[in-house]
Amino acid sequence: MSVLRDFPCYVETVKFRFRTRFITATAAIHSNIHPNVMHLNLLPSTTQRLVHTAIQLLPLCLRDWFETRFPEWNLPSRLVLKKYKEGWDEEFDQEKATYESVKPLQGIVLPHYYGELRYEGTRALLLSDIGGDNLTTPQASVFQEAELFRMLRAAFLALMSFNIVQGDLKLDNFHVVGDKIMAVDLEQVYKPGEDIARQSDHEAEFLLMSYRENQRAFLQDGNITVV
Repeated sequence: MSVLRDFPCYVETVKFRFRTRFITATAAIHSNIHPNVMHLNLLPSTTQRLVHTAIQLLPLCLRDWFETRFPEWNLPSRLVLKKYKEGWDEEFDQEKATYESVKPLQGIVLPHYYGELRYEGTRALLLSDIGGDNLTTPQASVFQEAELFRMLRAAFLALMSFNIVQGDLKLDNFHVVGDKIMAVDLEQVYKPGEDIARQSDHEAEFLLMSYRENQRAFLQDGNITVV
């Protein structure tokens, strides 16, 4: 199957402080459904270039120490800023705590979590931009069910191995990134039961029901075509 692709349009410039670094970036709102989520494209500064050059001159052991102690100076160029939603204090704290508890899964099944900051007087989380396409899009609606089931099951098993179940099972909370599924939005999570293999199968099948409907609609509308 083939589709046309769309990319974020960075429409405004934003500035904020993260730990010891002042960051300037162009920003795009994720969508009308998630207006509190912004995709960022960082603009390099003279200070950032100087710090980066100095880091490269350090011995490897000191470089590793610095990058661990001051992650703000070793950020990728594309990030996601997720702002606090009014009245969602518990969910915000839950998501932050969850990211901190599953560090080995960051960059594999989940985005990298860099930390909390203040943006325009509001709490916000700074995350890596995992890219890919969420499962509601035509771009991600081109997989055979068996292949998607395998990817979903692997993601669910990985999360459950850390005692985490994604509590908001919606297609747009799961992205196809390369040959795997990555999850976002950890505001609502809970602990799995004893049989995580069976539970992973159930969760994957649940999402596949919605996926089938989307895929059928995209085919009928001509948004995707069999090749």
